[in-house]
Amino acid sequence: MKISRTALIEQGKITQQKILEYLALYKYSTARTISLALDIKYQTVISAIARYKKQNLINDYHIPAPKERVVGIAWLGICDIGLDNKSLVFHASRFNERTLHHWLQCQKYAYLQNKKGIKCVPAQNGKIGVRGKGRVDLVETITNQNQQQFKVGIEIERTPKNPSRYLEIWGGHIEAIQNNQYSGVKYVLSSKQAEVVKKIFDRTDHIITSDKRRIAFEPFKGYFKFTTDIEL
Repeated sequence: MKISRTALIEQGKITQQKILEYLALYKYSTARTISLALDIKYQTVISAIARYKKQNLINDYHIPAPKERVVGIAWLGICDIGLDNKSLVFHASRFNERTLHHWLQCQKYAYLQNKKGIKCVPAQNGKIGVRGKGRVDLVETITNQNQQQFKVGIEIERTPKNPSRYLEIWGGHIEAIQNNQYSGVKYVLSSKQAEVVKKIFDRTDHIITSDKRRIAFEPFKGYFKFTTDIEL
């Protein structure tokens, strides 16, 4: 059955809305990740990105090694989907290549959770955490058997940090939980190397709060969960 020109134009508008809204949510991504997350054919995404760039709806940035093209939403793209938030604009000059793989892992995790029916979105870190501590990558919403909903902070951990840093990070998590910003934290260890984080957690007996108080960690460890997923 031949698709009419009107139907093709309408489908193009729907695709554009989906891709721009995704980029507004995640700041930046790649064509393959967008294709996976939105269930749109890869070649369709590639063609769409080329058009959007000509229309100044997106900005892009080429990474020579590994060869990758990162795309993010531009100001005209923000306006196109009816938003008015310049902080969502992707600036190539501010892009940090070291964070790319981590952020793509976050997007893949969110896609997998959303596919299971679990709402998972980037954390609004301007509103989460205390003085920069306690921030998380994502927030997923869990519904229990009584239909009560709980927000869980998600940390995708690729490589372990210095053990002393975790004292303040976990202290920040506890303060965020006490401030009802989320109900608990799940660490997704996405590499064999990251599995050492659970060992650091197990042997940590105290944490440090934002006002530099040292408090016992054991009473709060039940708020944390660790899971291994090296497929991300």
